[in-house]
Amino acid sequence: QNTRFSVPNVEIVSGTVDRFQGHEADLVLLSFVKSGTIGFLNSPNRLNVGVTRARFFLAIFGRRRYYLDCPADELAALAAATPVYSLKRQGKQA
Repeated sequence: QNTRFSVPNVEIVSGTVDRFQGHEADLVLLSFVKSGTIGFLNSPNRLNVGVTRARFFLAIFGRRRYYLDCPADELAALAAATPVYSLKRQGKQA
């Protein structure tokens, strides 16, 4: 399975939060897309690793409303403190 991709002047590395322990990246895209349960995200250590790997920019993807109401205090606090940018389409153009 490829986890490294290269284009001119850019290296893209894909991996799990556990794999990035001890490493950093200029840009981190962190997916919190989950359905039903919070699973491994309930670990404060994993959450800390996930949100502290970015040198310049961190983008978190997920359903904010779900995490605002979840039983994990750290996840609820992160959801409440994170700015929201909508990726919804504004309508189809002809």
